[in-house]
Amino acid sequence: MYPGEQWRWFTAVVLCVLVLVSVRLFLYSPAVVDGDSMEPSLRNENRMLISHVGYVFNDPERFDIVVFTADDDRHYVKRVIGLPGDTIWYEGSSLIVNGTIVAEPFLSGSKPETQSGERFTVPADHVYVLGDNRLNSYDSRHIGSVPVAQISGKAELIFWPPESAGIVN
Repeated sequence: MYPGEQWRWFTAVVLCVLVLVSVRLFLYSPAVVDGDSMEPSLRNENRMLISHVGYVFNDPERFDIVVFTADDDRHYVKRVIGLPGDTIWYEGSSLIVNGTIVAEPFLSGSKPETQSGERFTVPADHVYVLGDNRLNSYDSRHIGSVPVAQISGKAELIFWPPESAGIVN
């Protein structure tokens, strides 16, 4: 191997490392689901890819699954239920947003009664998040609304275990 070829190999390896680090920092990163608060949509120990660019150009949408940090600096994975300005409450097991019943097809089986009748208006630049496993979830009912600035990304793809692999919805 002559010196010019070594330099080309070195440059190629450095460029690959820079691209991988950039993708990891700015575009996508892996995350692990810890607990059963998002069942049945996500299961404990699911590994998924989180998109960091989604909310640079767009705001979170209702029913997006997001990763955020709360006051205790832990990362949480929850579903966006309320957007800024929304008024949310439950009547029995029906989710009401701004006076309209909203279907929650991602919940399996019977839906639990959740804070029936208590209304919450989401402040500007915040979202209201809930776990899909409403009876076992530490979410906006406990920590309040989440500032959009604390959302680190949107769950896009489950890649492990293989039998759970697929697009997050």
